[in-house]
Amino acid sequence: MALRPKLILGVVTALAAGVSLVTASVALIPFAFRSPSAHVAIETAAAVIALVTAILSWGRFRHSRLPTDLFLSFSLASVAVVLLTFSAIPAAFSFDGAQLFSIWAKLPGAALSTLAFCWAAFVADRPLANPTRSALRLGALGVLVLAASAEVIALAEDRLPAGIDPALKPTGPDVTVAHPGIVGVQLFLALLLCAAAVGFMRRAESGDEFYVWVAAAAIAGAFGRVDYALFPSLYSDWVYTGDFMRLAFFLLLLIAVIREIAAYQARIASTAAVEERRRLARDYHDGLAQELAFILARLQVAAREHSSLEPLRAAAERAMHECRLAINALAIGENQELSSAVAETTEAIAAREGARLELDIAPGVRVPRQMREVFLRIAGEAVTNAARHGRASTIQVELTNSDGTLLRIRDDGVGFDPVATESNGGFGLVSMSERVRAVGGELRVSSQPGAGTLVEARVP
Repeated sequence: MALRPKLILGVVTALAAGVSLVTASVALIPFAFRSPSAHVAIETAAAVIALVTAILSWGRFRHSRLPTDLFLSFSLASVAVVLLTFSAIPAAFSFDGAQLFSIWAKLPGAALSTLAFCWAAFVADRPLANPTRSALRLGALGVLVLAASAEVIALAEDRLPAGIDPALKPTGPDVTVAHPGIVGVQLFLALLLCAAAVGFMRRAESGDEFYVWVAAAAIAGAFGRVDYALFPSLYSDWVYTGDFMRLAFFLLLLIAVIREIAAYQARIASTAAVEERRRLARDYHDGLAQELAFILARLQVAAREHSSLEPLRAAAERAMHECRLAINALAIGENQELSSAVAETTEAIAAREGARLELDIAPGVRVPRQMREVFLRIAGEAVTNAARHGRASTIQVELTNSDGTLLRIRDDGVGFDPVATESNGGFGLVSMSERVRAVGGELRVSSQPGAGTLVEARVP
């Protein structure tokens, strides 16, 4: 999904301002309640969300093969393992000495996962030659680091200081009550998440909505770590604002990957639709168009000898023209720009009719599929009529996208009387006008005998 950089910056800046105000307010007026069970529930929910998000992010990596997606998946998987192993499970089963071990064992895991998350924001996006091998190596390294750090902490547990009194209540904007090591790690993680937010915002400028949500998650996570520096409720019985900020971090990441999956499914459906349209175009070209060409050729010969067959010849010619327009519309790619589609369609018709074409088409004009098909039908009809009925030697086709989308076809042919022609139902004016009105636009036809014709289709 393509997004404008200003919109990206506005969304992320608004989120940053919002969480800044929340953090400032709770620093002055603390919001907390004591509930060990709620704390376990939040930790478990965060672990489950992290695990699900890691799995979904892994699916994105398998499709993209990019290091960014690999490190994101690794970061979230590390978080899930750390939370389940060192927090949720020990708390649920009330292991002896689990509190002290959990406090210090989670710090290396948090540092590892956040470093990977930050690295994902800045690593060069070159597809990996062997993504499976890279993932296995990274996963093995993560397991080794987590196991080694847990072993060291377990061996030194008797000499570890108490990080924080689990029953201690938040007291507002006072000096933090946690061990300096815990506070230092929280501030370090906040800086890493701030850097990651900047990196993902830069990546989002390419138009990838996924990175917008990841940047927003990084901001929420950064302020959550700031809240933990004020009062590390993560290691206590109290539920504090930092816990909700951290939960928001995971929820925003979950939203990112869910929307990515939805976009991926939409792309699959779009690709399938394009393939089906191209199949129909091939079938029409190889079947119906060939049969109509045969019928038209025979009727042209017969009509020269029997004038009564002229209406049948004209009907076959119109059917052949409609078939070609339908084939052109079906063959155009689903995401092709209107600019290139109009150029291809009109050049093919002009070459077939033997007319000289002058193109003045603005590059990069994109419109919805239904609107694009209307413009292509108008362009094809107008160029065909100019060459065939108007006997024009030069046809000018102009496409602009400044004040709405404007398609203008001008020729130097013999012209006609629009009022008389429309009243007789000829020249397809009624059909062309109805097509444009169906997409909220307007059709204008200007012509007079001997003065050429101007056809303008404008959609705001």
